[in-house]
Amino acid sequence: MKGARDFLNNYELGINEFYSWFSTALKVTSLKVLFVKFVFYKLLLINILYLCLERLLVSSKRKLYIYN
Repeated sequence: MKGARDFLNNYELGINEFYSWFSTALKVTSLKVLFVKFVFYKLLLINILYLCLERLLVSSKRKLYIYN
């Protein structure tokens, strides 16, 4: 019986260690995902603003050419 009890104790310790590692990895992964999403959306917003600004500049140049 002692061998079975030791096996169960070691098994339970292994499960607890795995759960601890997994929850830590999950937290780190979720932070990485949030950071990547933040950077992606920030770059997307900058890109959209740049395209809008570029279109405004092109349209204003066309108006200048028409008036001149």
